[in-house]
Amino acid sequence: MKIRNGFVSNSSTTSFCIYGIGLPKDIDRSSLKPPKDYSIERFQDCSDFNYAIGRDFCTIEDNETGKQFRDSVKKTIRELLNREIPDSDFDVQSDAYYDG
Repeated sequence: MKIRNGFVSNSSTTSFCIYGIGLPKDIDRSSLKPPKDYSIERFQDCSDFNYAIGRDFCTIEDNETGKQFRDSVKKTIRELLNREIPDSDFDVQSDAYYDG
């Protein structure tokens, strides 16, 4: 059995996995300027929101704990959106869909 570990060049899917929140619909995402390690990702089919904002797990620093990572994301997103957001709204945001 062969296992491919590299990039698949003929792949036509989009996927992401970040820690953050679903972006509320009343937020104008075009005016947001997320920090370098953050991204705004589009959900293919979701009834509550169409975008998520968060930080990719591959950006965790060597000396950063999981709690520090999560707390940092919460603080940054609350400041970016200039609103209080309950801790319960933060979670892993992920999606994968066919781009064909």
